[in-house]
Formats: sequence, structure tokens, C-alpha cells
Amino acid sequence: MRLEQLQLNPISQEYGLDGQVSTKGDVYSFGILLLETLTGKRPTDVMFIQELSLHEWVFKSYPCVLTEVLDPNLVHDLDFVEDGDIAPINNEGNQIEQVVASIVEVALLCLKEIPEERIDMRNIVAQLKKIRAQLKS
Repeated sequence: MRLEQLQLNPISQEYGLDGQVSTKGDVYSFGILLLETLTGKRPTDVMFIQELSLHEWVFKSYPCVLTEVLDPNLVHDLDFVEDGDIAPINNEGNQIEQVVASIVEVALLCLKEIPEERIDMRNIVAQLKKIRAQLKS
């Protein structure tokens, strides 16, 4: 195993280039935190040692088979389970499924490879407040 294969820290790669701290790096880290919370996985888990990262794993599943990457405890607690099978998230899914998909979307916007393309914290807060309002309605 090569050192480059390990993703030891959930920080954006630009921190390693020049050591400069930026809010865009913080946004990236927040996106990783959201994915860790929803999937129950860490970027350092064995399944991510090869070429696949936590971010890529979730991105490939979004939005069609998102329930396959969510933490099984979360899936069960949120009633994604239908007759023992995990129900796929789709446009006609229930409100909770849509909320989870929206949170994943925010996380993916935080994880854009190019820092300038990442959502800023003000918009993250606005999106999360909008998602919370969906739950209250």
C-alpha cells in the first residue's frame, strides 16, 4: 500500500499544496462531516484505501440508490425499509427521503474539487434552513 492511497484527513487537497487555510477548505471538511454522519463511514475506512473515496462512493449512488450508502441504522430509523427491503429514493419518495437527499446534495456541493466551485457557508446555512423548514411543514 502506498502512502498516497491513504486518505488520512478529511481535509481538502489544497491544504497540502501551500499550507494556506481558507474557508473553502472548511467547506470541504464540513461536506465530509455531513457524509460521515449520514453514512456512518469515515474517509479512513478500509473500503476507501484503494481508489474510491467516501465522496466518490456517495456521489456514484446519488440520488437513485442513495439508501445503499446511508448508515443502516439511519435507514431503519427513518423508515426507508419496506417489507424488509430498502426502498430506493426517487422523486415520489416520502418527505424524509427527500430531506436526506437534499442534505447529501449540500454535502456534494461542499466537496467540489475546485475550491472556487464550492458552495459558501452562507449558502450552506440557507440550504440547511430550507431543508429544516421542509421537515416542519
